[in-house]
Amino acid sequence: MAGQVEVIGENGLKLRMTNHGEAIIGAHEHGKPHFSAMIASNTAYNFLVPIKGKAIIITDVIVQAGKTVSPTTAGTIDIYEAASDTDATIAKSIFEFDMIRYDQIVMTGLNVELSEGIYVNAKTTDPTVLCTIIGYHIPIYRKLPEQDSI
Repeated sequence: MAGQVEVIGENGLKLRMTNHGEAIIGAHEHGKPHFSAMIASNTAYNFLVPIKGKAIIITDVIVQAGKTVSPTTAGTIDIYEAASDTDATIAKSIFEFDMIRYDQIVMTGLNVELSEGIYVNAKTTDPTVLCTIIGYHIPIYRKLPEQDSI
């Protein structure tokens, strides 16, 4: 009987064996970009939605404060876990930045695993802020109970 097999070490390294006998070591899947121009203050902008039985992994974040952001008083940008795609209430903060006009933040090579069943939203206190979050979903693996040695 053929089927896909996947082995995950305690360090998070993943080894998959395909139906064709190919061993794959590396990322679970490729990240997908999610972009939004945040044009209103204190409004939730959704980037990633939950999928039952999967966790969200954020790999990259790119944020740029536009020309309408104050050049002297920093605006705050929050990227956070929320209960819904329209929820402006921060359930758990993921990243927070203070930025003035034309500031840019580029974070790559991340491997941030988020809570199950959450939405990834962002908001700003000073629009317009351009934000791209790149991420993907992975199956949630539960540890098996310890077995006695034979």
